[in-house]
Amino acid sequence: MMSYPEEEIEKKDFLKVEVEGKDKSIWEGAKGKLMKLMSELMDTKINTYSDSTVKDELKRATSNVIEFANAKLIKPTLENMKLQVEIEQMLSSSAKIAAETRKTHAEAESIELANLEKRMKMVMGAARLIAIAEDNTEAILFCNNMEALLCSFGPANTLQEGKTGQDVA
Repeated sequence: MMSYPEEEIEKKDFLKVEVEGKDKSIWEGAKGKLMKLMSELMDTKINTYSDSTVKDELKRATSNVIEFANAKLIKPTLENMKLQVEIEQMLSSSAKIAAETRKTHAEAESIELANLEKRMKMVMGAARLIAIAEDNTEAILFCNNMEALLCSFGPANTLQEGKTGQDVA
């Protein structure tokens, strides 16, 4: 607190004014009066509903400005957090889609291999019939070896289940 002994006024350090002119004695005489006027102005009631003073309203306004500034500072953080969550969701969705795509490709490949196995068996059956009709021993032995090789892979449906010929045997 500040004290002015010549005028017996005790004031808080709310406002400090420093003025210097040609004649310091004039300022010394006016300083106390100015501080008294400022104090009276700050203590003036301006809100009749709540009996608040200029000082109270200035404090409230200052608090509101600080709260507003803090809210503005927090807003980008919240927006960044929201954006981060959205990005994580997109990445998760992308990973899920990639897994589903791999699964679909694997299923399609399995179906293609099963179809290829069926075609090979049909071709080998036709080649065996031709070899038997021509009584070609070498071709018959070749067909037998090929059919044994195809059977070692297992039935066509085991490919779709993800099994190999070793799993079936």
